[in-house]
Amino acid sequence: MAMYIVTNEGKGEWLTVDEIIHLLINVFEVPANADMVNGVFRRNKSMFTSEKAPDNGKALRRKLLSGAKDFAEKIIEDSKTK
Repeated sequence: MAMYIVTNEGKGEWLTVDEIIHLLINVFEVPANADMVNGVFRRNKSMFTSEKAPDNGKALRRKLLSGAKDFAEKIIEDSKTK
């Protein structure tokens, strides 16, 4: 989802766990919590960089790395050709 938002929608580069949870629950209507979202980031840590969120020193925000963007764009293109 983060890959799609960043690459296809052009909606910014940095995402917080709370923003992703909000999208999952309110847009995609799937259950989500911080543990689930953080688990995805942990399992795919090579695709993201992180830093402290400027508006909340306790939270991290994450940015999709360029290699991951290329991977996401390939997935999106492949899905269009099928």
